[in-house]
Amino acid sequence: MWLTQKQLWTLRQQIVLGSYYCSDYINTFGIDLHSVCTFFDGFLSFAEELMKEEIPDFNDANFFDVLPAYDNAERLWDWYGCFEENPLPLPEAEEEDEAA
Repeated sequence: MWLTQKQLWTLRQQIVLGSYYCSDYINTFGIDLHSVCTFFDGFLSFAEELMKEEIPDFNDANFFDVLPAYDNAERLWDWYGCFEENPLPLPEAEEEDEAA
């Protein structure tokens, strides 16, 4: 089952974006922390590409200064929508609970 935009943003609030520590991607949804880490690493790359397209004088040294403008529910939802297969599958038990 795919996450809703609200669930995805809730997940984003639970992790430390850009962290090198897997433990910073543990979440209350029970989604595999390695999957979460990979997904959000991709989101950072996605945000960087948008910055390069939208900011004429962007350079990598300004990345973390500019990131807050790109780290929002809408941009994250755009990134999530790029996938044909769910990159953040909920554990099976939780999917069954939601279906009931």
